[in-house]
Amino acid sequence: MNKRQGPQNQHGFSVDLKRLRGDDQETWRETFEKLFPVGYRVGRREGLSEADAKEVAQVALIEIAKPGFLEKINTSQDLENIFKAIAWRRSVDLYRRKKTSKRGSGRVDSLDAMVEEGRGDYVEYLFAGDFREQVEIAELMDFLRQVVEKDLNGKERGILFDRYTLGLMIREIAEKRGVAKGSVGVMLDRITKKVIKGLRERGWESLDKEEFAA
Repeated sequence: MNKRQGPQNQHGFSVDLKRLRGDDQETWRETFEKLFPVGYRVGRREGLSEADAKEVAQVALIEIAKPGFLEKINTSQDLENIFKAIAWRRSVDLYRRKKTSKRGSGRVDSLDAMVEEGRGDYVEYLFAGDFREQVEIAELMDFLRQVVEKDLNGKERGILFDRYTLGLMIREIAEKRGVAKGSVGVMLDRITKKVIKGLRERGWESLDKEEFAA
């Protein structure tokens, strides 16, 4: 799974973990100021209102400030990733509570329930590969939506839809669009390059053409 390097990382997101563990209030204030907008953006991306997204960010901040939480956090990058994972999971929990009147029988939705079900220590669960992968996929899909909406024109969006949503072959796209088969191949190549360029400009790294086209 590709790793996303967001704006905080590009500009050197960094906190003094030693001071945080020592409960230095000024360091905690600076950390909260850096992470709150991160949690807020996660909540908004998951469809929450402004008020709910702020609540999610605040809850996530409270959770990382719990005694002993930082003991398994080794780097600033780890802290940021864990914080985003908490914010994302809390966003999903809140969204489901508000939008779902009745959960499926036996279904485990909340992060707390997952931990209580014996799936491991709280921080260890958030470090788990499959959980991080869910967060990364959600972020990648958000970036893809932005690129498709803002960087591609109507014709390009149509061809992308035909190829990757409908699963049409190049020949079928050519017949549908009334263009030469070779032209479709050229346009798909150009679209792929534009999408990759757009993703990288928005902070998604280590994505190459072969991976996208797979």
